[in-house]
Amino acid sequence: MRTLGDVPHPRYKITILEMSAKITIQIEDGMLMQSYRFRDGAAVSNVATAVKFCDATFFTKVEQVFTQMQSNMVQASERSITGDDPFPTFI
Repeated sequence: MRTLGDVPHPRYKITILEMSAKITIQIEDGMLMQSYRFRDGAAVSNVATAVKFCDATFFTKVEQVFTQMQSNMVQASERSITGDDPFPTFI
């Protein structure tokens, strides 16, 4: 996998990657990450089309997904804290 470029954004780290004739747009927000992969001949085929793909409408959806991912992570963490402790208590 090789890095083709980055898309500037004030909040997210956005990297454009290429591997096996596929372009991937990888978006990171702290510990969370979303990846969008495009086959050869799809809407995204190079850096210019990847940058164009990353418009305001796209980032509205990205934000919604990150919000849901964060909520899922918090809920899973709360379940594991309130559940049975898998480690024995030693005195």
